Order: sequence, then C-alpha cells, then structure tokens
Amino acid sequence: MSDTIALSTAEAAAELRISVHTLLRWTAAGKIPHVCLGGRKFLYSRKAIEVLVSGSNQPKDEKQ
Repeated sequence: MSDTIALSTAEAAAELRISVHTLLRWTAAGKIPHVCLGGRKFLYSRKAIEVLVSGSNQPKDEKQ
C-alpha cells in the first residue's frame, strides 16, 4: 500500500477487494469509518482500510 492518507471509494473498494456497491452499503450502515465530502463522495482512512484488510475488524453483513 502507498503512503496515501485517504482513499476514494474506488480505491478503498479495490484495497478491500469488494465492489464499490458493497463499500457504499457498509458506509451507509455505519460499518466503516469515512468522511463525507457532500452528496455521495466519501474518503476512507488508509489506516482503517489496513485494519479491515488484516481481518481484525471485518464488518459483519446482516444477511450472512
């Protein structure tokens, strides 16, 4: 991973190896830390994404 502090929705989804749609559902459900830039633009902390990638805090989907 690079030294970028914040990731776009597409970048965060790619790092997590999930679809943008899934990331947006997690975002709407409050399952992943983010900053809203207005409308549907979000930024995600690289550190938070790294924690999720490591599997130590994977959001649980209600439908599982």
